[in-house]
Amino acid sequence: MGFLKNTARTIVTNSSILSEIRRKIYFSKVCKKYNEMEKLYKTTDYADKIKKFKNKYDGKRCFIIGNGPSLKAEDLEMIKDEYSFAANRIHLMYDKTNWRPTFYMCQDQHMLVSECEHISSMSGYKFVAFNPMINNNLDVKGVMAYLLDDRDYCERTMDIGFSEDCSKSVFDASTVTYSSMQLAVYMGFKEIYLLGVDHRYKFTVDKNRKITEHKGVKTYFDDKYRDAYKVFEKKKGTVLTVYDMEAVNSAYTKAKKVAEKHNGAIYNATRGGDLEIYKRVNLEDLFKED
Repeated sequence: MGFLKNTARTIVTNSSILSEIRRKIYFSKVCKKYNEMEKLYKTTDYADKIKKFKNKYDGKRCFIIGNGPSLKAEDLEMIKDEYSFAANRIHLMYDKTNWRPTFYMCQDQHMLVSECEHISSMSGYKFVAFNPMINNNLDVKGVMAYLLDDRDYCERTMDIGFSEDCSKSVFDASTVTYSSMQLAVYMGFKEIYLLGVDHRYKFTVDKNRKITEHKGVKTYFDDKYRDAYKVFEKKKGTVLTVYDMEAVNSAYTKAKKVAEKHNGAIYNATRGGDLEIYKRVNLEDLFKED
């Protein structure tokens, strides 16, 4: 009996043990929910729609646009004739440029709820995560929905998957940029350039779900960007736009390896920022005539 009491006392007083127990319980729930979503996804025609994009742009180059503070309208003007991916509230930039993304992305559930009507009214290719769309009973018009696999991310594995068949699933890694990378490789793009991916966030979270605020850090190109979250944050009493840097860095490293395996490469054309996993290039150099 004394042994059991001591063991219980050790567990209660050891936060790392408690955190591990909580993670295991949480992960089992995540797996159960994913299995349910996978079964439901297979009853739809979304996979067939996504299959049509397999290697459709083989050998071409594209730009993946982040929403960091370094993103400028004049840079987007430079790439207006290029293939590009952009996400979430990128439309806040539209009154400053004629550029529009070829592929729009959204997978954050709060962002999807907030932007549902706007996304439905958009033209062009629109990719959204199936899971939050179903969980929130959203009717988002004209989209191609991908199944978001968040099991690796939630388990805190440092070998997060990279989908080579996006018609089956796309792996989550705390940022829609990673999902865009998976779709870009799936579509056959060989040169993938990041722009506006500052990789610097005001709020980050660790493996124990502890949130840290980095004062003075600006995350987005527009101060109105976070308005999409304010209603939900007020209701829940917590910050929602947090980033798991350890998971993101691991995922970005995986993306680099997979792109190279497919005889491609990912480059960082962002002006400044903290992302050093990919070779840096100057945006202007990409448009110099030979």
